[in-house]
Amino acid sequence: MIEYRSLRRRILQALLFFRRGLFAFLPFGIAMGIALGAVALRWSIIDAKWSFSVGLPAPVTFYALTEMTYDDPEATRKLQEQVRQSIIGASVQGRMNTEEGFQSEYQTLLNNPSSDTFLSPELRSVIDGLTLDKRENLLAVVRSIRDDINRNQFLTPERKDELIWQRMEILEPDPALANLAFQLLLELTENDAMASQAMTDRLRDLAASSVPTVHRKIFPGDTIVLQGEVVTKQIAALLKAQGYPEGTLPWGSIVMAMVASFLATLWIGRIADLSVIHHGADSTQGSWAFMLSLMAITWFTEIFGLQFGIVSLGVLPMIAFVFLTEPDLVAIHLALSISISGAVITSGTASSSFVMSVISGAFASLFSLNLFKGRFSRLLLFLRLTALGVSIVVMNSFLAVGLSSQMDVKTFGVSLIAVFLLSTATVVTLPVVEAVFDVLSPLRLMELTHPSHPLLRRLQMEAPGTYHHTQMVGNIAEAAAERIGLNPLLLRAGASFHDIGKLRRPQYFIENQLSGVNAHDTLTPTMSALIILSHVKDGLEMAEEYHLPMRLRDFIPEHHGTTCLTYFYKKALKDGENPQIDQFCYPGPKPQTRETALLMLADSVEASARGASRSIQRLSDLQSLIESVVASKIDAGQLDNVPFTLKELTEVKESMLETLRSMYHTRDIKPIEPDRGKKGSPTEKAEKAEKAEKTPSAGQAAESPKEKGPNS
Repeated sequence: MIEYRSLRRRILQALLFFRRGLFAFLPFGIAMGIALGAVALRWSIIDAKWSFSVGLPAPVTFYALTEMTYDDPEATRKLQEQVRQSIIGASVQGRMNTEEGFQSEYQTLLNNPSSDTFLSPELRSVIDGLTLDKRENLLAVVRSIRDDINRNQFLTPERKDELIWQRMEILEPDPALANLAFQLLLELTENDAMASQAMTDRLRDLAASSVPTVHRKIFPGDTIVLQGEVVTKQIAALLKAQGYPEGTLPWGSIVMAMVASFLATLWIGRIADLSVIHHGADSTQGSWAFMLSLMAITWFTEIFGLQFGIVSLGVLPMIAFVFLTEPDLVAIHLALSISISGAVITSGTASSSFVMSVISGAFASLFSLNLFKGRFSRLLLFLRLTALGVSIVVMNSFLAVGLSSQMDVKTFGVSLIAVFLLSTATVVTLPVVEAVFDVLSPLRLMELTHPSHPLLRRLQMEAPGTYHHTQMVGNIAEAAAERIGLNPLLLRAGASFHDIGKLRRPQYFIENQLSGVNAHDTLTPTMSALIILSHVKDGLEMAEEYHLPMRLRDFIPEHHGTTCLTYFYKKALKDGENPQIDQFCYPGPKPQTRETALLMLADSVEASARGASRSIQRLSDLQSLIESVVASKIDAGQLDNVPFTLKELTEVKESMLETLRSMYHTRDIKPIEPDRGKKGSPTEKAEKAEKAEKTPSAGQAAESPKEKGPNS
């Protein structure tokens, strides 16, 4: 039997561990699924239409999206070929090209004319009759014409003969000598230059390599390839550089989307502390549901906008929902993580869209830190969202110029229309988002705290003293929240509903006993404690009945924590009962957030100040009262789960002092004097009066600054 129980316990522990581990990785899986869905949507409605394949006709006419300079290898090749063809050939010069070789050959021909068969007998007789002077003149003529021939190495034979006779007519008028000189030149230059194919190829290659690469520039709107034309490798490279997708499965985009979604989820889970994101009874599942939904809304909205050339406006609803419902620290991390990862997922290979999306997301996140603060109407929210959207559109138009892209008038106009539609949709759907994910925006908090709310109207009519108490607590808590950077509207709403449980039996609470008759005089201490303690349970039931947000419901039990009704407990002991201390303590939990802890302090301070109002004569009396209440809560361990710093507690006490002083502005409250703490001083009298006021009151006994928890 023992082994069976042990095995059963181990199985249950394993299942629990597996469940927790499964949930830990579930957000990552969902985020990756959303990212893959976004990539698939982009591929089906955008990339498939504008994709290309090498060797196939272009499905549409592709235009340049950005200004860019690129190398044109085809034009460079044609220019190199023209330079190569301009070199007819190359020749290797023989010994005739030198003066020494020419002189030697010339003298050989003249001195031994009989050894050469190229001269006719008549020309040989002419050579025999030449004097030394004529020989020298003939040499000068032949040398001059030979130099002209060498300067035109690649003459055709016909052009060569023509050039010789043209020069001969000028240099030698004697026909016989001219004929002799012609024959000598033919013989001397016939084999003087030998063509070399290897040298020709080398010279052509050298000339082609010196041709610079042809660079071309295209501007936005220029045609890259017409519909139906075959996409060559060169055109494909240009289209890819412009951001057009290839007609293959986008494996690169898929991998990038999975990595981006994983890192975004890790960012949200690690940096944006989930313990601060409170969506319904500290429900982590609710937090993740809200954030993953924001991812989906942002990414898919951005992809739908890309069909019309609209970039970066998908962040507009997300920015509004995040900064309206979350603390600044959480909101800025959520906005940046979702917008940057969305830029990677939705931009694909378009670098300009990626840059604009990242910059726009960062701009909107930082700009929104103070845009959605304070009290405002839905109309003002719409106007602020519209202004933010127009700012993004204008900024993108300038970024497009800087990125050598374009935003024509049509795209600009469509973007402005999209801003109007998205702002309207955000304002209209905000109540739905608040209801589904149980989040609180300033608008919802203002609506909840309006005096026309059914619960508040009941408090005014059925428990006016409690209603007045909640308004005073709200004033104290709201001012302190502003001082330390908490949400003042949330504190106002929490104060308005923290005591709604008193509506079940309002006559048992002293603030509603206007006739002066104490209903607890006829009850046993145990019964009185039961009635007082039950207002927490009653309040939670009424909050559920009236569909109050979970965040506000937390104020009902946590503003009392686990404090005890010491007055009734001591009275029960005095009456001879033997009760357990737990019967006189609130069930808790202790405050889990700074907001509920601040309301606990404000509630106790207001009740104590009201009970000791006749004894307060100096500002030091109020200061001492506040110090006493805060110290009692700390000593009782009620603030153990709240990350209050000493500086924040000091600022809270100073704020409460200022608020209480303004409440007593009609009385002659003297400034703090050096006699504080002396025996018989007004401070001591105020404390005694405070005890005297609170002891008979069952409603106030639970809020005494001197009360201790069960473990104190």
